[in-house]
Amino acid sequence: MFYKCNGEAFDVLESIYPLRGSDAKCITHFVHLVQDLRTQEELNSLTRLAFHDSLTGLPNRNLLNDRLERTLLAARRKHTMFALLYIDIDGFKQINDTFGHAAGDELLRRFAARLARALRRSDTVGRWGGDEFIALFEDIDDKQAAIRVGRELMRFCDAPYSLCGKPRRVTVSVGMSFYPRDGDSIQALLDVADRAMYAAKDAAKHGRLTATASQRT
Repeated sequence: MFYKCNGEAFDVLESIYPLRGSDAKCITHFVHLVQDLRTQEELNSLTRLAFHDSLTGLPNRNLLNDRLERTLLAARRKHTMFALLYIDIDGFKQINDTFGHAAGDELLRRFAARLARALRRSDTVGRWGGDEFIALFEDIDDKQAAIRVGRELMRFCDAPYSLCGKPRRVTVSVGMSFYPRDGDSIQALLDVADRAMYAAKDAAKHGRLTATASQRT
């Protein structure tokens, strides 16, 4: 515990390192390092702002890109497969226009919380931007099993939400791509999943549970 000149106490991280003389036997000096822990807390806060979405608390695009690249490198090394999901809330602009941006923000927070609860601990989900989210299923063995999980995720997330005191059903469209089948880079996998998501929107008339995966064989 350290004290300021005004008597206010504050916590520090304290380290002491001995320095020895030329004979390496006798300690001649000590280096005394003191770090204000409030500075570390501020650093942690800045780090969180840099890598997490301020509205939903999920990983943001910066952290998602890092995890996607790490997953890709690991899959290449281990010759394993993973699935990338591109998730979009149907009609979100209409929700904003009808209920206001505060209601839209609240919907995004609740939707993000449902996504986080729906996935396994080993999976990653983050906000890509706007009403778009990315989920990552690592080390999968069966494409059809991944598709089934994606469909269950949709059902879990499109249950009614309370907006302005009234229940409103919100549907989602999901596009899915698989490494290595659909590409050998993150951008290629994102492009395939993005196209599959829009194909799902078109085929499903905004929100029915169809066409969740890339059509490649």
